[in-house]
Amino acid sequence: MNRTLSLAIALASVTAACTACTVGTDSNFVNPPPPPPATCATSDVSGCGAGSVGYSCTSDRPDDGDTDYVCSAGRAGAGSTLYCCLPYAQYFTECGPDTTIPGCADPGFGFSCAGPTAPGDADSRLACSAPLGDANAPSYCCVPRGTSEACVAAPTLVCSGASVGFACAGDASPGDGDAPVACDVEGAGEIGGTTRCCVPFLQSPDGCEEDQHAGCPAGSYGFSCAGLHQPQEWNSGLACAASGPSTYCCSLE
Repeated sequence: MNRTLSLAIALASVTAACTACTVGTDSNFVNPPPPPPATCATSDVSGCGAGSVGYSCTSDRPDDGDTDYVCSAGRAGAGSTLYCCLPYAQYFTECGPDTTIPGCADPGFGFSCAGPTAPGDADSRLACSAPLGDANAPSYCCVPRGTSEACVAAPTLVCSGASVGFACAGDASPGDGDAPVACDVEGAGEIGGTTRCCVPFLQSPDGCEEDQHAGCPAGSYGFSCAGLHQPQEWNSGLACAASGPSTYCCSLE
């Protein structure tokens, strides 16, 4: 047998072996996992935080079949749907995407979990709500932990539904500076500080922005909006009433 033929046979054997080891395992874990669908492409999407990547899709979701991503609920773009997608190991954490959590609007991340690991425990860039729903298969709504240098995640703070707890210095808010969250009117925290419950919210001066001075009672969410816009357009989990010509006080339903 000549050297060229021997080399070809050896290469074919290696290729066959590699093909076999990338198809799957006894645990039904595909290795490597499939990529996002061909209908999705990376894109510059506003509001993506916690190291997430923007995608624009004409159909399907980027995390359809790709177990290395968990994506936000999605919002309408120009002829497409826009997503923020967080690199996240679904298989090893037993947590996958959940887009059914009321109030967990884009660009927040909804998770449903089948094991004891919470998304915030698996990824320190996330701040998450208390467990929601079934205690044996809880859901979580998560937002970027580092929305403000003056605020830190406060997982022991009791917040309702999909809202996420933060403790802040002074009267700071994680929603300062058009961050992708909106937070309630300040509550009493440690001496010289405040506590906040925050929901995912895509703030914009052309839409609605958090307004701590909208005349809303403590524990509710205050907004200032441009034109005829209302906060529910960006988070349908909010129930709102006007507090002025362009301001609203909202609660999380």
